[in-house]
Amino acid sequence: MKIDDIKAATGVAMSERLFSVPDPITWQCGKIDKVIEAIRSIERAISKTENELKYLEGVEDALSSNSDAEYHTWGLTDKMEEIRKAIEGVREWGEAWKHLAKHLAEHVPDQVLHYMINPELPELDKLFPQFYENENA
Repeated sequence: MKIDDIKAATGVAMSERLFSVPDPITWQCGKIDKVIEAIRSIERAISKTENELKYLEGVEDALSSNSDAEYHTWGLTDKMEEIRKAIEGVREWGEAWKHLAKHLAEHVPDQVLHYMINPELPELDKLFPQFYENENA
């Protein structure tokens, strides 16, 4: 039986709900973009502060602290891009498994498929009447 047919009959929009599987996590790129922009703002502020402090006397400690901050922020945007790629990889991996699971579910006997589906969904008795004959009699 086609998964899309079962979803339509039960009013379920996502196959995750059909099989009582957690929904996929939303895309994280926007959050990563915000962190990268914050890092870039910090880098600009550090650079501006360093340029302003260069011309003052007796601010060696401030220059040293500024250099420390610059050292600790260096490369953070690249690390965030690595995290973005890793998250995208996990999503692709999950999508591949979902595709495979749906394909397999469409090719198992109805008796097996019936037990894979969330039993609380409506209309299952109409989709799988052979499993509800005693209940409907």
